[in-house]
Amino acid sequence: MPVHPTQLYESVATLALFFALLWLAPRKRFHGQVVATYLVGYAALRFVIEFFRGDDRGSVLKGALSTSQFIAILVVLGVLAILPRIWKRQRVAAPPPEV
Repeated sequence: MPVHPTQLYESVATLALFFALLWLAPRKRFHGQVVATYLVGYAALRFVIEFFRGDDRGSVLKGALSTSQFIAILVVLGVLAILPRIWKRQRVAAPPPEV
């Protein structure tokens, strides 16, 4: 049975994510943006890689998703739920711009 080298796929993809986060860090617009980007990026990466795995990966929703894919969806939804609160808190705490 032919299989994909998913460990290599994940290694290359996480290395690319690392460099993207290094690029983003000095350009971030709010505290927590780099962490949120990492969580969403890794969850998306993991979601896609799970399709190529050849082993038993558990099943959720009657076999439609693997356990890792389900957790990835929860992580993305969690980050998206928290981001508006972080933005609002930092806008309130930020001093007004000087003219």
